[in-house]
Amino acid sequence: MLSRVSHILPLTTIRRARQLPCSGKILARSGQKISANDVIAEATLPSRHLMLDIERGLGLPAEKADELVQPQPGDLVQEGEVLAGPVGIMSRVVRAPQSGRVVAVRGGRLLLELETTTINVKAGFSGTVAELIPDRGAYIEAVGSLVQGFWGNGRIDVGMILMAVKKPDEEMTPDKLDVSMRGAVIVCGSCNRPEVLQAAADMKLRALIFSSISSNLVGAAMQAPMPVMVLEGFGKLPYSTQVFKVLATSEKREGSINTAGWDRWKGSRPELVVGLPVSNRPPLPRELDIIAPGQTVRVMQPNMKGRTATVSSLNLEPVVMPSGLRVEAALVKFENGDAATIPLANLEVIG
Repeated sequence: MLSRVSHILPLTTIRRARQLPCSGKILARSGQKISANDVIAEATLPSRHLMLDIERGLGLPAEKADELVQPQPGDLVQEGEVLAGPVGIMSRVVRAPQSGRVVAVRGGRLLLELETTTINVKAGFSGTVAELIPDRGAYIEAVGSLVQGFWGNGRIDVGMILMAVKKPDEEMTPDKLDVSMRGAVIVCGSCNRPEVLQAAADMKLRALIFSSISSNLVGAAMQAPMPVMVLEGFGKLPYSTQVFKVLATSEKREGSINTAGWDRWKGSRPELVVGLPVSNRPPLPRELDIIAPGQTVRVMQPNMKGRTATVSSLNLEPVVMPSGLRVEAALVKFENGDAATIPLANLEVIG
């Protein structure tokens, strides 16, 4: 069975399409060297309009309501600003629900044009603009190490990688962070303490990489001002040997971290890219592979999501799972010696 590949590679070519959801302006040029936070394309979304019922809002006839409108057509108003009123004992008013420009006032109605919104696309990692995508963006390319993760909080940054832990199963505590790490991407262990996130924010660290975090830290991680990436899953999980080796050998190198949300169908996921000064360009990694005995896989089953294991054997006939479904499955063995039968659809090859 073909499976999507989760990449943990010490040396590969990374190529990613970064593009707008609509037509816009490309700010990068072919062959340009760029950093993770560089904006390569931007677009202005068309303005929207809101029709506000001033007559109903003030409880007055249309003609009287029009007289109590304060801004004139063409005036800019801010969110919460009084548009009409006050009137009555309760000093009833109508306020602007959003910032915008008054287009017209007539018949007890006010037409408000909302401010336009600019969206932009960042490179996501340091590299070279390999190819432009007309009106949408570009393909960004780099050569180096690639570590794809399990979960991220949607932020992008770049900085020198420093190890805060020395062993794959080490637990992360606030005392392992200090001001000398300011501006760095910190490799942490498993974590269940919100004080770690707070200490990282106070020290203005560039990014945090965890082997795992407890599920009750997800909210705090989403609010963190820096990128937060989880590589193995939720709970108390150590780094796999393969992942920890790539991270440890990347210490004191510049790492670009993009904690985009994991999307199995679009192929996007949180990832760390570490550029390496090599002259030869390795081949692009495969995105799909056939699950076979001896392969390292990541389990995507909810109760074990994110854990890595080795495929011991494949079942040639469909297996009846506890849910009653008959599915193709594999017997996998985890690094701690535990074994489990997992549907092939819930496995991703690591390579």
